[in-house]
Amino acid sequence: MHSLSTFGHIVLLATTVLAAAPCHADPSPSATRQIGPVALQPQQLVVLAEHVISSEENQRWEFAATALNMLLEIYADELQAASYEKASTPARRAKIERWQRATRNLAGQLQEASVRLAEGAPFTIHVDPRQQILIAVDGKIFSVSGPNPKSEKKIESRIINEFCAYNDCSFLHTGPAPSTSPDFAAAGVWDLHENRGPAYEIGHSMRCEFSSMSNRQNKALACSEAAVELQQLTAALQQSQTQGYHIDWERLADNPPASTTSTNLVITAEGGYLQVELPRLASIHRSDWQRLIQGLRQAGGDDSGMPVIRQADRLISGAHPD
Repeated sequence: MHSLSTFGHIVLLATTVLAAAPCHADPSPSATRQIGPVALQPQQLVVLAEHVISSEENQRWEFAATALNMLLEIYADELQAASYEKASTPARRAKIERWQRATRNLAGQLQEASVRLAEGAPFTIHVDPRQQILIAVDGKIFSVSGPNPKSEKKIESRIINEFCAYNDCSFLHTGPAPSTSPDFAAAGVWDLHENRGPAYEIGHSMRCEFSSMSNRQNKALACSEAAVELQQLTAALQQSQTQGYHIDWERLADNPPASTTSTNLVITAEGGYLQVELPRLASIHRSDWQRLIQGLRQAGGDDSGMPVIRQADRLISGAHPD
């Protein structure tokens, strides 16, 4: 279950911007076209969700039921995979056990929501400005996203295959209608040890290391928001690569967000940029930003590790990166 909050978000460029830079209408830009705004195409699952939101209630119900069931399958798969992992240290074993407990709890909530939905409980479907799909059932809210970036495509394909087997999905290559809805933050757990400062962990998505437990609710929320921002940035970078953009990882690492409000984040050697709002990540130390980007660069490997913000107090203080 996710709590209400305000996040930074990846801003998809408007039609007027595209008109001002027509050379980027080509979804597979050549090396000479990788300057200016990066126009991201909407993911098929988001297009489907946007269409379903404006459809009849039975289609909305079917989409919600399908999404919850597919999420439950994905988290069950992750739990099974984690059961085979052998911890190298007691600390690693404890961390795995905490993650398993949190994931079982979420799976239980998904199962309960699926049953309540079948019994006729009220539900809603939202797509927020960052194109995150959110399903609320009887007051409990779930993000249609996986426990790690590698599971995102699996979730998308499973939901689309299942839903479209019984519904007309010929519209999937059209763009979604604009929408606005509440934002939601991810939940996590505190990691406490005598010999080091407290840390807040969002599954395998983020670890924020703080100097103390004071103001811990705001610290947990700030870490959750940073995790969501990183997830959205990851998705935008992956989509940029899919569309033919070549990420200049060194340039990206050396040029963190310049402002906690909207900024142009340069991602190609030629000057191609994403228009983004990353209010939490814009406040972290340069070394933390560089570490996060290096982790994203290595994410294609078997074990890129959990993203870590070591000077996480800056998420609260809002200090500008050094």
